[in-house]
Amino acid sequence: MKLDTIEKLLEDQLKDTYSAENQILKVLPRMMKKASSSSLKKALEHHLEETQRQVDRLERWLLILRFAPGGRNA
Repeated sequence: MKLDTIEKLLEDQLKDTYSAENQILKVLPRMMKKASSSSLKKALEHHLEETQRQVDRLERWLLILRFAPGGRNA
């Protein structure tokens, strides 16, 4: 994929970040279940909340900029 404009670069980066954050949202609950330390579970729970807020922010920006969410191939 050729990124020949700043707009395409921005779109590519936002979509990749959105995709990565959603992958993290899927795996964190499984990690929390397997964590044996209560402090680790709490840290993962905090990270899950932060990641969800990040996904929400990315969705708002994708909507504002009229970019479809998803990775490069989405």
